[in-house]
Amino acid sequence: FFVELLMPKQCDMPDRDTMIEIFTKHLGPVDCFDHRRESAGFAPQNYKVHYEDTDADISPTLMVTDCEKIDKPVLDDF
Repeated sequence: FFVELLMPKQCDMPDRDTMIEIFTKHLGPVDCFDHRRESAGFAPQNYKVHYEDTDADISPTLMVTDCEKIDKPVLDDF
């Protein structure tokens, strides 16, 4: 599933070490399998799903993408 965060201001992609530090603080050890200006990919090692048909334990994939400017409000007032 996807989670989109709505930020009041656009921000730059954090550096690889900062992202690893923050993810590790909240999720435990993570593998960084991709880090560029536009996106970064991580796999938290303490969380796995088991696939019975292949007898494999696989970590979820966390993808962080660059901020996109939104010209109009996405949410209505509550």
